[in-house]
Amino acid sequence: MISIITPYFNSSRFLPETIASVLAQTYGDWEWLLVDDGSSDGSAELVREAALREPRMRPFRHETNKGQAAARNLALSQASGEIITFLDSDDLWTPGKLASDVAVFDRHPAAMVTWSRLVLWTDTTRPPSQDPPNLAPPLGQPHGILLEPPILLTHVIANLYDFRWQYPAPSCLAIRRQALPPDGDLFDPALRFYEDLAPLVYLLSGYPAVLSDEITTWHRRHANSFSASSGALAHEPAFQDIADWLRRRALMEPSETAEAILRALDLAYRRRSKFRNREHALELGRKILPKGLRDWLWRHFGRLV
Repeated sequence: MISIITPYFNSSRFLPETIASVLAQTYGDWEWLLVDDGSSDGSAELVREAALREPRMRPFRHETNKGQAAARNLALSQASGEIITFLDSDDLWTPGKLASDVAVFDRHPAAMVTWSRLVLWTDTTRPPSQDPPNLAPPLGQPHGILLEPPILLTHVIANLYDFRWQYPAPSCLAIRRQALPPDGDLFDPALRFYEDLAPLVYLLSGYPAVLSDEITTWHRRHANSFSASSGALAHEPAFQDIADWLRRRALMEPSETAEAILRALDLAYRRRSKFRNREHALELGRKILPKGLRDWLWRHFGRLV
């Protein structure tokens, strides 16, 4: 069985589509753990009503907002599947997503982690299509072969600021239960940004992985999503938070893994400088371009809003 984990907070606008994408899966042996993180917009009621019609859905609730990391850890503590997957409340899956994960693990018994490709879907495009302004970044590493640590660990960290390659967002990730930490807390609530980096560091420093070149996920970018606000001002506190966390994490790792983390972080710093120069130019464009042109750029490229 596959366990699907979804935290949500005031996601009533997106949840109906997300629910429909899970119910459309061709692989049917799943349970879906949905954690309400203190919503006040009717999201919890929407999920409860859907769960009355679909017994594979299992609603949980935080009375107050504790963040996505805590919500995912709560769901992990209740999950019973041999494969664990994650789906953000505003993302969508293609109908074959779960079947694709199962097929990858069947072909590669030694793999503990896999992720597939995603489309960065600008929310103004409805319904989703393969055409611009949607982007499907390449994986940046070979697919269909077993990749031993720390190959993917260094790739993910070094490319935090390099948007030519796909970042493994939770919605395209799948892991085997055996790879979970003993205490079950795969996510670190101490990370304010990119809280999904903690499980990647844990998993990719200790377990082999296989990448899939199949597009299985529509990763929605909208006005309130972090992935849409990729400007320098938005990412600067995020990067410092991540860098500090990675340095602390390196102190806890064996020397080989620690060196890989610190080397990759140094590369990320260098790429950040290039990114910031580009973003300063974009910020200037936001100030001087007419609003009509900025709106056109948003509709077609999801940038300069």
